[in-house]
Amino acid sequence: MAKNRVIVEFPKKLIFIQRGLFQILVSLNAPPGVSQDEYSAFCAQTVNYLTGMGLTEPGDKVPPDMKVIIKRIQPIIPEQSRQMMVGANKEFRQIVVYTLRMRFVVNQMLHGVEWYKTVEGKNIEGLLQQYGAEFPEQVSAKMFDEVVARVFNQVNSLKTHGTN
Repeated sequence: MAKNRVIVEFPKKLIFIQRGLFQILVSLNAPPGVSQDEYSAFCAQTVNYLTGMGLTEPGDKVPPDMKVIIKRIQPIIPEQSRQMMVGANKEFRQIVVYTLRMRFVVNQMLHGVEWYKTVEGKNIEGLLQQYGAEFPEQVSAKMFDEVVARVFNQVNSLKTHGTN
């Protein structure tokens, strides 16, 4: 029963975490000379990359000018994401690592060990090899719920302090 709950609840929690990480990154403010649209696209692509989705193609609903921005910044996302993880606080890195681990666990439950061979599986494994050693604990549903709560608190703190 707990396994099914994890599988059912995880997609919503993943989206919440991705939106929360996006809000946290956007709150840092765009560097000088970078438009808000470019910075928003950069933050979205960074979150997608750091949560194991890889570099995502813009969807049909994305305006053409934003598609151009996304395509232009995609080549720098892996290196910029690495630099962001190095410069981020421990809590941000922990959120990313536990999110990746939970994605790994849920996809293994859904698809078995063959999932490891997919592009998504390899992306997540590569990110975990880079950043996972700092947080050696195995992820559990309870631990992941705590991560979701921390993201919730950080986003609320941003709203309370008038940032974004």
